[in-house]
Amino acid sequence: MKKGLLLVIGVTATLGMVAQQQVRVAKKMNLTLEQTKNADAESPSFYSNANASQRSGANPTVQVAGTMFSSSYNANTLLVAQSNCMTANQALGVALFTHRMSFDWSVAGVNSGYIQGTWTTNNGTSWDSMYFDNDGSQLFRYPSGAIINPVGNTTMSNAWLAVVGPWTPTAGWEGYYQCAAPIIPGMGNTGVGVASNNLNSFQRIDMASYSDSSVWVTGELVTNDEVAANGFRGAALNHGVFDGTTVTWTMDSIKPSFHQDGTGANDVYSMTHLTFSANGQIGYCVFFGVQASASTPETRAFQPIVYSTTDGGTTWSAAWAPFDYSTIGIISQNIFPSSAGDIKPWFSMNNGSDMAVDHNGNLHIVCTIESGYSDHDDSLGYTTTFSNIPAGMAHHYIYDVYTTGANTWNAILIDSLVTTNTTTASPFSDGTTPFDLDARIQISSSPSRDHLFYFWADSDPNLAGGENAFGNLYGVGVDWTTDMRTARKQFTNTDDAYWHYTSNNTLISGSTYTIPTSNSIDRDGSHNTATTFDHYYINDVTFDESEFTLAIGINEAVASFGTVATYPNPANESVNVNVTLNNNEAVVITMYNALGQAVITESRNMNTGSNTVQLNTANLDAGVYFLTVAAGTASTTSKVVIQ
Repeated sequence: MKKGLLLVIGVTATLGMVAQQQVRVAKKMNLTLEQTKNADAESPSFYSNANASQRSGANPTVQVAGTMFSSSYNANTLLVAQSNCMTANQALGVALFTHRMSFDWSVAGVNSGYIQGTWTTNNGTSWDSMYFDNDGSQLFRYPSGAIINPVGNTTMSNAWLAVVGPWTPTAGWEGYYQCAAPIIPGMGNTGVGVASNNLNSFQRIDMASYSDSSVWVTGELVTNDEVAANGFRGAALNHGVFDGTTVTWTMDSIKPSFHQDGTGANDVYSMTHLTFSANGQIGYCVFFGVQASASTPETRAFQPIVYSTTDGGTTWSAAWAPFDYSTIGIISQNIFPSSAGDIKPWFSMNNGSDMAVDHNGNLHIVCTIESGYSDHDDSLGYTTTFSNIPAGMAHHYIYDVYTTGANTWNAILIDSLVTTNTTTASPFSDGTTPFDLDARIQISSSPSRDHLFYFWADSDPNLAGGENAFGNLYGVGVDWTTDMRTARKQFTNTDDAYWHYTSNNTLISGSTYTIPTSNSIDRDGSHNTATTFDHYYINDVTFDESEFTLAIGINEAVASFGTVATYPNPANESVNVNVTLNNNEAVVITMYNALGQAVITESRNMNTGSNTVQLNTANLDAGVYFLTVAAGTASTTSKVVIQ
């Protein structure tokens, strides 16, 4: 028998972890995401193209991917990736960007509280604009926009632009505004937006229009305009209906029963997703949090809390029962056990998140999934991570988790991220406080909803200037009628994709799918978000039908695992590790103790098929250990007991 018994403490792995001493860290996630949500990046196997000798300093030279089409007084259009600022309409062939008023628009009396819509009907070659002003005391902020286009219409002037966002007198928040007017080229001012004095709804998320001439937008429902973690009560759902001459707005709300920690704070992100089918009838309202009814360790983590409708939002279902996402293999194999040894998939918004409804009415949620740290009532908002992760090793996985029926789920792995969001490495600040740049994960849907496209930014951590200082744009597409996907594509190489928006709607021409995409960069190079920002259209963000050649689940970022088995377990003098591979791979097998320290490491070149390695455990103390098998950028982890 081994001497002693080690305390069992969970640790969290990363893709492709190498053998070195790691330090286990519990991280409390940022759950508010109200006014300071930003842009970062991550993804494997692209930094070989980087030339570090050409780049240095915390504020890299702006190289601008794309063509400038407008500007704004500051970055406060851009801070939340879940806002819908870029959209498109197939019948009109238009892409439209909603933003704070252009700094360069020469209109008497214009101020930064005006809202502008800027559009192109020729894929960025030329642009036109319109704007909404305010009454002078109500300054409009953080706009989201949608094109309302009646079925059968192909004329721009018969379509309308609807815009919603919060407003301020000069400081603090007083309510939200609603703007709607015909999209008339060269019209300029379309009139004054209507502002509400509702203090408890910060609306700007997932704004979109549907073929029933409706438009929806959501925001957090809070106790007052100054949002606190324990002030979040649920979702405010703002519904606009166009009757041919005007848009009529109504308000609804959904208030889940959240688990609360010992301080009385709800265990939930204070941001709500909302999405509908193309005809506006099948819809989903989703929170990322812990349901009060969750009773098992696997479900007591931040996970989707789903409400659904089949009648265009007239009625909503009760919250779906908590689902055990650890039963989905592609998720659980990449989750490290919690401090109690449980597998707790933890859905995160901190690198961006988005949703869509496909052609079959199924819900798709795209985000990173982390490892829940603890099952303690006061620690459900914590995830586990490692410090000292080598540059180039993935920090996060991006998943599409989708329904296959009512509260039945599956998932595919979209890609992974090799940098992580942190204020200490960000090149941006408001002059005082650094901004936490994230991957800005977003999703775009084809008109028929059978093709979905996933986008994110990623940086090369090997370059000078900070972990997140050199973002580029990446994406993949999935055809959900054939279950085929594309390889990952890189769309920029200028290292400055900081604040991108991809359209929620994709445009099709022949076999080509075009996803209108913007990127925004500070004009003076100071990376101060309070200065003027220029908006650029990234050309050629496209996929061709011929690129859908990979079966979903066979991701080039996920190596070649078939199965991994360890025996005997419990063990004493030795442990056999059998690895079955689909391809020849260099494999690293690492055993970690309860402190996250590597105690055994074996590196082997393995062949396709069955491979067995025997680990000598005779000198290990008794206790629980975690065995990670890594090949390429993929890994799987299992628990081993040494007696």
